[in-house]
Amino acid sequence: MNQKRTAHRKACKGYNIEGHAHALTFSCYRRQAFLSKDRSRLWLVAAIDKARQKLPFHVWAYAVMPEHVHVLIWPTQAIYDVSSFLKGGQAQRREEGPDLRAE
Repeated sequence: MNQKRTAHRKACKGYNIEGHAHALTFSCYRRQAFLSKDRSRLWLVAAIDKARQKLPFHVWAYAVMPEHVHVLIWPTQAIYDVSSFLKGGQAQRREEGPDLRAE
């Protein structure tokens, strides 16, 4: 049996209302469990913290699962770009992140 698999993607309407918090959800590439190890999760949390320091928003909550992440943020400025939180090359983030290699 040859069944064609379709990508798992939910249609979600986005809202960008001034003064409201934003729930962001993003998945790993092909929903692979890249965040199943402590090292990967620590790197992600450090990247979220660095973004919080650079961009005008507060992190209210986050949940890291092996293949996806939920983040609840609240912008502190009236004019902002929520997508700026998620933009940026992985290589650039990796270079700026903490050194989590075992000694």
